[in-house]
Amino acid sequence: MARAAAVGRRVRFADGIRRAYPGLRVATIERSAEREIVVLCQSAVTEAWCRLELEVDEHPPHGIALGFTYAAPPSYARHPRALDRQSIARAVDRYVDRLVDANLFSGVVAVGDGGRPWLSRAYGRAEAVDQRFGIASMSKMFTAVAIAQLAQQRRLAFSDPIGRHLPDYPRADVAGSVTIEQLLTHTSGLGDYLDDAAFQAARAAGRTFATPRDYFPYFASEPLAFAPGERFEYSNAGYVVLGEIVARVSGRDYFDYVTEFVLRPAGMHATDPRGTHGSPAGSAVSTAGDLLRFAHALHSHRLLDPGHTKLVLAPRVEAPFGGSYAYGFFVRHRGTPDRIVGHDGESAGVNALLDLYMARGTAVVVLADQDPPSARNVASKLETLLLRPPASERRRAVTQPRASRVGR
Repeated sequence: MARAAAVGRRVRFADGIRRAYPGLRVATIERSAEREIVVLCQSAVTEAWCRLELEVDEHPPHGIALGFTYAAPPSYARHPRALDRQSIARAVDRYVDRLVDANLFSGVVAVGDGGRPWLSRAYGRAEAVDQRFGIASMSKMFTAVAIAQLAQQRRLAFSDPIGRHLPDYPRADVAGSVTIEQLLTHTSGLGDYLDDAAFQAARAAGRTFATPRDYFPYFASEPLAFAPGERFEYSNAGYVVLGEIVARVSGRDYFDYVTEFVLRPAGMHATDPRGTHGSPAGSAVSTAGDLLRFAHALHSHRLLDPGHTKLVLAPRVEAPFGGSYAYGFFVRHRGTPDRIVGHDGESAGVNALLDLYMARGTAVVVLADQDPPSARNVASKLETLLLRPPASERRRAVTQPRASRVGR
């Protein structure tokens, strides 16, 4: 029975990859050994990249493990020439129209500089470019900025333990050992309440969560999964605790604080931080235009002074899928002077993403009302159009037909 269940999970896992990456092709064998192979693959339909790892156990019955991660487009997949805005817009239209026809995208795509879009289109079921979408974990950026603002005001320090601001935290050992910085970087050892059966039952029963502390019963009494600072492990619980710290230190409701000191200064009047179920870890609803304005406000130091902006966006720990995690932001380097910072959001029927290209101040926002990786695919395509390959690889880019002609 257990074996049948395990086989079923593996089949569903493999089928999920097949559906998310239709027409998957092997582009490069990155590593090959006696019992292991790692390959970089690309979908012929979405042009999205992923990495697959197959490992066979040494001893009978020689079980097989299949690993999967998202992958960044290799540099040779980028357009060899710098493109003007019109050319990029036309290429995006052709690409997204193809996804819409295959029922692989529905939503809004926006690209802008200085908070103003020069590409803003609604596709599929999306009714208008100013339509509001759930943005899930992208809310973590707002929470991180709120924490950094309080640090800038010297009302807290990143090195502070939880207990300094939440003396009544349910576990004294956690309160005394986990720091704000570890919460921000997902290195605290706190778990994820989303998988808790009691939490799922409460949500199904219609329970509302008015404050961050309403989530505490579903994780705060549990021991840490690992010693604080030991490793990166994505934790929604950590950001709920950060939200409670914002409320306690500021003396305001968390959502009121974010609205007044993060959203309004950025000109984000269509964004609701409470959103679908009220969580500092991810529940806000927003628009593409508002998120472009957020990126500009961050880039132009309207939310934080230059020193604290740099501090928040500095890479701290190695993160899955390549790149690093800062304070509430993923950070990626693509072999160019351009550094990409931002965050994505994923849940059932929701995929959203913000990429801010720091060297030029260009922001990409993709909001989709479909399962991941619908928005990620479009953002990856835009990356190949916005970033040129290193000079040494531009000739190679021209001679890579799979990268430049897939799906045509």
